[in-house]
Amino acid sequence: MSEFKKRGHEIVCFSWNQNLRNQPFEFDISIFEPVENLNKVHKYLKRYNSLSKFFEEKRPDWLISFSPDVLLFHAAKSHQVKSLYSLRVDPRQIGSGLFTRYLSRLLLSLATAIVFQTDKLRMRYRKHISKSVVISNPIMDELDDFSVHRRKRIVGVGRLSEEKGFDLLIRAFSQLENRHHYSLEIYGDGPQRSVLESLINSLGMSELVELKGRVDRVVDHIADAEIFVLSSYLEGMPNALIEAMSMGLACISTDFPSGGAHVLIKNNINGIIIPTGSVEHMTASMNRIIENQEFRMMLQENAAKIREDLDKAKIADLWIAHMNRF
Repeated sequence: MSEFKKRGHEIVCFSWNQNLRNQPFEFDISIFEPVENLNKVHKYLKRYNSLSKFFEEKRPDWLISFSPDVLLFHAAKSHQVKSLYSLRVDPRQIGSGLFTRYLSRLLLSLATAIVFQTDKLRMRYRKHISKSVVISNPIMDELDDFSVHRRKRIVGVGRLSEEKGFDLLIRAFSQLENRHHYSLEIYGDGPQRSVLESLINSLGMSELVELKGRVDRVVDHIADAEIFVLSSYLEGMPNALIEAMSMGLACISTDFPSGGAHVLIKNNINGIIIPTGSVEHMTASMNRIIENQEFRMMLQENAAKIREDLDKAKIADLWIAHMNRF
């Protein structure tokens, strides 16, 4: 959105998050009245009324949303506001019931335009091909030159939740042949922190593995590491992997269902893709990178080329070109 603003577009945001009321914000923002204490019917009615009032007052040219919110897109359509839905993860992977499937089809029908993040995801919704395009995430942070003097660190980044698979990463690290020459650092916080701490202690890894918690600008904290591992079971287009590649780390990623890893990584050229859930493949890939310096340096050099491909200005050009079709 900041790239759109830079080009003279007026950006107006809205949210029900009351914590945003007193925070500095880059754009104009409307905070709607809370709906948490209402019953389900009244909650939906109040949300829809808030959205309708917003569209009536602001009369935007476009609604851009990353949220699978049918009420939001219905309100936009009823006020003749064109809408763009950016679909990161297949909703059917989050909820497999008939109601979830119906809502996902309805939402895509309501949207004027759609941005998918992978071809694999787009092909699951062939009915909407004519109004969709595939565009990857941009590199969001302003990046410094990365270090060529790297420390023997393996890093992971993400919320400490089950779908991120950090237990697999910790187990794989514990089986490394040269683990005592390396450290494993995981950046992020979440509900599985105590579970992961217990696993680290049970494997006798407390001297080598550290849960670093949440940090600002994670790219600054991983810039001089050697290896990044994405151990997730479920991702869309993972910003953590994009940032690690942009900082020239040798990257390993699971082959999560959206196909995002294949968009970013050419296997064994600028990274390694492994089967989801495989500790064995994760350990073998880390060992290969550690033991083969020439291979590691090739992965690192090629990974950093993603900076040019995912430049913010280039990605914004693709979004604007797609919206101008409608």
